Amino acid sequence: SELVRNKNAKETMKDLRLFFNGMGDGFSKVVVLIVAAATMVAGLRTLGLIDAISRSVSDFENAKAGLMLAFSAITGLITFISGSGNAAFYSFIEIIPQIAEKAGLDPIMVALPMQCMSNLFRSMSPVAAVVIIVSASIKVNPLVLVKRTWVPLMAGVLTVLLLSFLKYI
Repeated sequence: SELVRNKNAKETMKDLRLFFNGMGDGFSKVVVLIVAAATMVAGLRTLGLIDAISRSVSDFENAKAGLMLAFSAITGLITFISGSGNAAFYSFIEIIPQIAEKAGLDPIMVALPMQCMSNLFRSMSPVAAVVIIVSASIKVNPLVLVKRTWVPLMAGVLTVLLLSFLKYI
């Protein structure tokens, strides 16, 4: 359609190259974040922290709430710092089934709030691509945008946690 609009194949190819360079740049940042988060989880596993969490969780009576809150908080914090919800969620999701199994929990009870936290905290991160793009398009500082959206997003966080407690605990 761009070729029909421009009627200039050379200009259309130049624009297409710019488009693909931008996509490659964006995707490479996401891949780096996912690899870094997966490396962190591998390091935690090597240090024995994952096994320690599994053992300690199985000893507690009400491990459901603690496990859900702990992994939701970790996912939210990493998402807020990195600006990528997918990197944090996908790096931790592989260890959730084994920890939940050792604690006698449903893995969905831990994974669902984590996934919701990754999406909500991404919208609160001043370094998230969506926040930067929206703030640039409306010509405001990303921190101003985050400040305006923080309250409704935290209400969403509390709602997700409350519904998770009511459903699974």
